[in-house]
Amino acid sequence: MKLSTSPTRAGQQGFTLIEVLTVVSIIAILAVLTISGIQSAQVRAKTSDTQARIKFLDDCLTRFQKDNGEYPTPANPNASVSLFHENWTSGGAACLYQAITGDGTDQIMGYKPRNGTTAGASTGELGSSGEEIYVKEMSGSTKTWFKNVNNSWIALDGFGLPFQYVPRDLRQKENKLHNETYDLWSYGNLKAPSTDDKEKERQWITNWKH
Repeated sequence: MKLSTSPTRAGQQGFTLIEVLTVVSIIAILAVLTISGIQSAQVRAKTSDTQARIKFLDDCLTRFQKDNGEYPTPANPNASVSLFHENWTSGGAACLYQAITGDGTDQIMGYKPRNGTTAGASTGELGSSGEEIYVKEMSGSTKTWFKNVNNSWIALDGFGLPFQYVPRDLRQKENKLHNETYDLWSYGNLKAPSTDDKEKERQWITNWKH
C-alpha cells in the first residue's frame, strides 16, 4: 500500500509575504536605531570637543588680557559667513582667531601691533603679524579649529561653525551680558543661529552657566 505524505510547508511556498515584510520591518527598525545611536554619539563627541575648545580659548583670552590689559574687541562684530546653508555671525570668531594665533590684527578693534607695523589681514600663517601665538603649544592639532571662509579666517567650534564671542563692553550695550568679562558660546547642534529663544539657548555650549 502506498502511503501519501503531505509536502512540507517550505517546499510548498517558502516564506509568506507577511513573514518577509516582518523581517524587512525588523531590519529597518534596527538600522534606524543604529544610525540614531551613531548620530547621538557624534553629537556627544562634538559637544565634548566644543567644551574643551571653550576652556582652551578661555585660557588664551586670559593670557591675551594679561599681555594687553584688555580682552580683544571685534572690529566687525556684525560680519557673517554662510555655512551649511545658514548665515552665522562671524565677527567675534575672526577676532578670536587673530587674538590667539597672532595671524593678522585688522579684526581686533583699536589694536596696535607691538612690532610697529600697521594692522594687517590674516594670511593663514600663525604668528605672521609678529604677535603672540597663544595656541603654539597645540601644534598641528589646531588645524580643525580654524577655517578660511570668504577670505576671513575664523575660530570654529566642534560642529564646524563660528564661535560666538562678545566682550563685556559690546554685550552690555545689548543688556544681555552673562559673564563679567565676555560671552563665548557655540550654538551646538542647532541647525540655525538663535539669539532670543530661551528654549534654544539652553542648547548652547557656553563659558557661563545657564
